[in-house]
Amino acid sequence: MSQFLRPDSTITSFQIGAGDHTSIDEAVPNDVDFVRTVSLRDNDDPAVFECGLSNPEGPPQAGVSTFRWRGYEDRDGSYCRASIYQGAVLIDEMVQDMPSVGILDFSFNPDMSAVTDWNDLRARFTIWVPNKAGERQARIYWAELEVPDAIAAGAIIMF
Repeated sequence: MSQFLRPDSTITSFQIGAGDHTSIDEAVPNDVDFVRTVSLRDNDDPAVFECGLSNPEGPPQAGVSTFRWRGYEDRDGSYCRASIYQGAVLIDEMVQDMPSVGILDFSFNPDMSAVTDWNDLRARFTIWVPNKAGERQARIYWAELEVPDAIAAGAIIMF
């Protein structure tokens, strides 16, 4: 089994025109609500949306974790850095081109081996526009971090 950590608080909302953590916290993706950037231009600072993630039932067993999110950009050319943090410490990230072909699902398997406090995990989306003419808006529709099931109470952990 797995544990699913979903947005449960809004931490940073810079250059965000609409939405908060409640817009992307569903168990089943819902494309009606979203977090949307303001109109970004190539000379703007990137938009940053950071949200706290719900606590797991317990520290996860060893295994593969998967960070999933859904996004859309209204014109080709924007990029999104999807990151997992523990507090202010970067755990892992991926950079994704956001093509304007409709709402797309993205995922990566972050290396969670450096996590020491599973109750302080965050997801951060940094969206920027490279040197191309015109304004762009990007949307994040949903996000979750899937981690392995919790270590059983009383389990002996061998190192």
